[in-house]
Amino acid sequence: MGADDTQIAKLIGISESTLENAKQEKPGFAKAIKSGRIQAAAEVAASLYRRCSGFQETEVTTREIKSPTGEIISVETVTIAREVPPDTDACVFWLTNRRPDLWRNTVEVEHTGKAYQPDDEESKKEAAAC
Repeated sequence: MGADDTQIAKLIGISESTLENAKQEKPGFAKAIKSGRIQAAAEVAASLYRRCSGFQETEVTTREIKSPTGEIISVETVTIAREVPPDTDACVFWLTNRRPDLWRNTVEVEHTGKAYQPDDEESKKEAAAC
């Protein structure tokens, strides 16, 4: 489930301290909570990856065919297959988080000159020359 301790405690009707005590007293309980969080994170990662890659989906709907009097004559099942294209925003999110060394959103600027110091005599001369 992916819920944090506050949400879990509220969901089962106990205080956070009671939940924390239960986790301390019963390692299996703590392990189950951790396992649920890991599973939830894995499912979200898989869904995000699907959005990055694009996918095909099938939608099945039913439609009633009625006579002019409103009587149901038949029921028609329609299957529609469609392709969902890759989502650029999902790709950017995936890459900036999985490979920040190659895809980060920051630019590094290296300053190689001398910094202006208002009390420095040389800086005062340079400023006066401008």
